[in-house]
Amino acid sequence: MDSTTLSNGLTIASWNSRGHSDNRIEYMSKIINDVDILLVQEHWHFESNICTLVNKMNDVHVYGISRMDSGVLLSGRPHGGCAFLYSRNLKCNITPVEVGSNRCCAIIIDLSEHARILLFNVYMPCDTEYDQNNHENYVDVLSKISQVRMNYPDILHTIIGGDFNTDFTRRLSLHTTSLEDFIHREGLVNVLSSLAARLFLAMLTVLLELNPPFIISL
Repeated sequence: MDSTTLSNGLTIASWNSRGHSDNRIEYMSKIINDVDILLVQEHWHFESNICTLVNKMNDVHVYGISRMDSGVLLSGRPHGGCAFLYSRNLKCNITPVEVGSNRCCAIIIDLSEHARILLFNVYMPCDTEYDQNNHENYVDVLSKISQVRMNYPDILHTIIGGDFNTDFTRRLSLHTTSLEDFIHREGLVNVLSSLAARLFLAMLTVLLELNPPFIISL
């Protein structure tokens, strides 16, 4: 495939689009012109229509999932969904990975023989202090991410980005403790825990030497 040289690494951005209107598509197009991979949440498309996100973009691929079942009559407004947008000119191979959740999608990025990254894009359930069903759904997504990581023990670098729908300062949130436990159990690093990491989120550059893996709330 055609490729460009990634001299300093791989640039990744994340955005919750809250829909797919023309102005939102236009904004996605502007972002993808400046980055290599864009993580999108809440595109509000059925799975069969996700491809339309890039219809007006040049040399851009898309892979994603939908929160909506096309076989069921939609009640209320469209909702949810995650997708990766990435340039066709990347000097790497992108392989979709089945996660088994309609709140998370994943890809493997093969940058070279010795540099592979497992990249997740999440749109988690809304934060809660009392809704146990909601919390169980949250924990279920984290469990599925853990399982995918176990399925690829040879991949040393993991990045989890997207919309986690919680905040580490919300000590009463049921999600906060579960997310912190997940980070610790999986040997991940919360990049929000340092000033450098906050600046890092403005335009994430994933250097090939990345180690240990990271969890990133973008």
